[in-house]
Amino acid sequence: MLILLGIFLLSVAIVLYLGWQILGRLGRKLQVANISLLQSEIKEVTYRHRINEAVEKCRRLEQKLQETQYELLKAKQQV
Repeated sequence: MLILLGIFLLSVAIVLYLGWQILGRLGRKLQVANISLLQSEIKEVTYRHRINEAVEKCRRLEQKLQETQYELLKAKQQV
């Protein structure tokens, strides 16, 4: 009876150890995945910022073009 209890406790200890090892590996993989996700989010924010800057620059250039075209039209009408 004592031998069966020893075998049972040894089996439980092995299962717990293996489970702990699996959880450790999964934890490390989750950390790597989380870092990758954060890096992707940083890239996304950077690209959005660049796009917003480009859109703003485009709006300013369009405004300047309209002003220049208006001035040109005005100058033609005065001639």
